[in-house]
Amino acid sequence: GLLSGPQFFLMGRWITDSNRASYVYLKAASISDDGLWSTADREFAVGAAIQISDPLESRRWLLTLDVSQAQVQRSINQVSQSFTLGSASLGISVGI
Repeated sequence: GLLSGPQFFLMGRWITDSNRASYVYLKAASISDDGLWSTADREFAVGAAIQISDPLESRRWLLTLDVSQAQVQRSINQVSQSFTLGSASLGISVGI
């Protein structure tokens, strides 16, 4: 299957007391061959980022954390197969 169909994001952003940006997001997406929403074949994710660079720097460096879980179920020749994949990533990003 392809990661296709609708993807729903809920995002938030705020400025901390130290004048650094912080972000969070929630995501739900369908994994589907036909492009329709599926609750059996889907991905859920949550992520966050906090600015680690000085607020006065021209480039904003962020420490990021993303956690996701995907699930797919298929029946091929009357044999049911399914898998679940979880992932977590910690990273640093910068806008260019």
